[in-house]
Amino acid sequence: MNSRSIAASAALLWVCLCMATASEGQDLHLQRGNDFLARGDFASAERVFREALQKEPGNRVYRAQLGLCLLQQKRHGEAERELQSLLTQYPDDAAASWYLAQNTYRAGSYREAAGRFRSVLRLLDQRSGQYYSAYWFIGTSWRAVLLRKPADLISAIAGGASSSEAGLAHAEVDEMVDAYRKYVDLQPQAPDRSAIEQFLAWVSQNRPPANVRRWIIVNQP
Repeated sequence: MNSRSIAASAALLWVCLCMATASEGQDLHLQRGNDFLARGDFASAERVFREALQKEPGNRVYRAQLGLCLLQQKRHGEAERELQSLLTQYPDDAAASWYLAQNTYRAGSYREAAGRFRSVLRLLDQRSGQYYSAYWFIGTSWRAVLLRKPADLISAIAGGASSSEAGLAHAEVDEMVDAYRKYVDLQPQAPDRSAIEQFLAWVSQNRPPANVRRWIIVNQP
């Protein structure tokens, strides 16, 4: 299972949840919109939720699902604004918080994504698929910060990224390792378990001592 397929499927994990918690009056709009989402027709789903919001502009379920439609269309700036606006009113909205973390990850802002997935953990049912997936995203976000392609690193420096944003501090390596360990503990049958355990073994053998300020790998092992 690669990162793209996990990200895409995890972003849709909330569809059934929204259906289960929706009021009867919302069912028709949610059913239509979520059916389009499930089929990958994100533009049609967006139209459904925008139409629904014209009738109920304050409906937080519709607003969250609209944010999902935008992130699935890679309109990350619009998704960020929509979801942040919703969370300003409802800071503990689990679906919006999950989508916002997903949007940040999909936009490639991995350091921020790790923090957002860490924050959303407290809102999740520990028996849910989102809960173990959040640990996967935390670990994978930190791994993406650690392992950089030369072209990406040059681009980040040219774009004005500070040295504090390159690589991982010792505590950040610890969080990456801990998150991956929690993921494989919660998902012992995960198809990527072996690959993650091999990576963790490589980290254990190669990570620098605690007095090294930051660790960055230019080529993936």
